[in-house]
Amino acid sequence: GHAVTFGRIDLSGANTRTLTLDSSVVTVTGGTTTVVIAPTSGLTLSNTGTTYTLTAAGTHTWAMGSLAWAALTCSAGSLTLTGTGSFTTLTMTGAGGRTLTLPASATITGATLNLSGVAGSLLSVVSSSAGSAATISVASGTVRFRYCSVQDITVTGGASFLAIGSTDV
Repeated sequence: GHAVTFGRIDLSGANTRTLTLDSSVVTVTGGTTTVVIAPTSGLTLSNTGTTYTLTAAGTHTWAMGSLAWAALTCSAGSLTLTGTGSFTTLTMTGAGGRTLTLPASATITGATLNLSGVAGSLLSVVSSSAGSAATISVASGTVRFRYCSVQDITVTGGASFLAIGSTDV
């Protein structure tokens, strides 16, 4: 694995290509908008054991495509996921004023979710289209929403659901 830092990752294009990042630490430091693009065709991604961290304030967009991603942490700003991909771990914690937006009418599959605001300053977890639910599928364990404001989100897949200091709006 490697430790690499990018301002933006753009994996768009239709050419056949392979990206191998196994056991790497990838930090994305982009400005107010970080766009990580992952098309569904032509790309083979190997990222077992890799950690991706988004560090800039602003709104990040992670276009998952239908790929399997490793651990993703959004340590600053808000995060919008698109596509129907999967992740091993999705982490977004910290003071409110931040939003995790999931794709409406789509299912994001994960093994572990770490979503947490703070008391009095909730993290918003919402669908990209009000009134149209986004789905998080977790096979086992416990899905915890700590100090979150949750809107139009469905959790499926066999895991227990626990909301601590959270609201369902």
